[in-house]
Amino acid sequence: MLVFFLHGVATSNAQYGKSLSDLVRDEFGKRNQALPNFCFSFWGSMLKETDKIWNGIREELQRQALENPEFDSQDSFRYQDFREGYFSHFVGDAFTYLNLERGKKIRENILEQLRDFLSQYPRETDLHFVAHSLGTAILWDILFSERFEPNDPALKIREMLNGLEPVTLNRKVLLKSITTMGTPIAFLNIALGINQEAVRKSLDFHNLNELRWLNIINPSDILAYPLQPLMNGLQLEQILIEDKYVEDEPNATEKALREISNQLLEKVAGNFVGIANPQIKKALSYVPILGGAVDSHQWYWKSAQVACLIADNFLGAKSCLVEVISRIEKVPGMTKLFVPFKPKNEDLLLIARVMDESLTEIEFRDRSGKLRLTKNILNIHHIYLFNGKEICEFAGYVNFFNVEILNKEIRAIKRDHY
Repeated sequence: MLVFFLHGVATSNAQYGKSLSDLVRDEFGKRNQALPNFCFSFWGSMLKETDKIWNGIREELQRQALENPEFDSQDSFRYQDFREGYFSHFVGDAFTYLNLERGKKIRENILEQLRDFLSQYPRETDLHFVAHSLGTAILWDILFSERFEPNDPALKIREMLNGLEPVTLNRKVLLKSITTMGTPIAFLNIALGINQEAVRKSLDFHNLNELRWLNIINPSDILAYPLQPLMNGLQLEQILIEDKYVEDEPNATEKALREISNQLLEKVAGNFVGIANPQIKKALSYVPILGGAVDSHQWYWKSAQVACLIADNFLGAKSCLVEVISRIEKVPGMTKLFVPFKPKNEDLLLIARVMDESLTEIEFRDRSGKLRLTKNILNIHHIYLFNGKEICEFAGYVNFFNVEILNKEIRAIKRDHY
């Protein structure tokens, strides 16, 4: 198994993906799977336009201050840290790639690195892409765009992904999965102009049986957007796209700013000035963004939860919750209970937590849900499986003769999914 990483903006270290790849290796080890081989594609040294621009801006501000002693650069050109930060890098690097000449050089770089990677592992046939931020848009462009000249590196990359061939300079591999993280494709595609028909043509060209595409979204990442809207109305058996909204605690700064913002909003709500000027409320609600935007956009690289999802995508595995439900249903003597309604099954929660004796509780490692095993006063063992939002997806019980079989299966589930 070959895994090819594509990084995003403001990346200066060619080992940017090591933390995540180590976590993925750990996941494969837990599942007794052969470890993947990784390559961290790198072209960050080619994206230097933003630094040049800011050097010029700083020189201009210094010149203004020398010519006018009353000139205050921080007041006359406000929010410099924010301007020069991640937002500036994103815009600058994105426009650098969209430049025809420089974008082609980046694709040439990716092509050569992919060739070298494949040549190192001549016996491997399956390729998986993992891309982040701007890298997701570059991958989207390489795979589906119709804007390229016949000699563009993107077309050579597509040829390499079109089935299998003997080991040659342009040997071919099978594209098995794509994982995107923090992707702005939905908006950059306005400039790229890739339509659904172009996606269809490319997938037909590759003769894919099924391409798994997992798109991971951190709730605080303002550069991360779903991919499904780009595919609305496109019925394709070759590709399965899943937008995964990953629940994550905000960092300490964002959390603190959110609490402060909520307190201020409560005060403004009863204040005449706040009522008269609703823009104050809107501005306060945006305050937490300042504390979480950059951190959440980089969060994917060090998340064990993301690594678990990526491993599932590589292996074509279902979520832990789906897998566990399937296993529990097969336990001998299992009788499924009717779940009367979905939203917040308070009655089941009450039974599982209060009325019955709690025996076991397992939260699945991919955070897709949890398992609760209870015993009532008649010594009947009940099992409940809840999703990540505490909604019961399965409820059942076994008779006395099958309790040990159930307990054995739960021990195995804990080993495999905890």
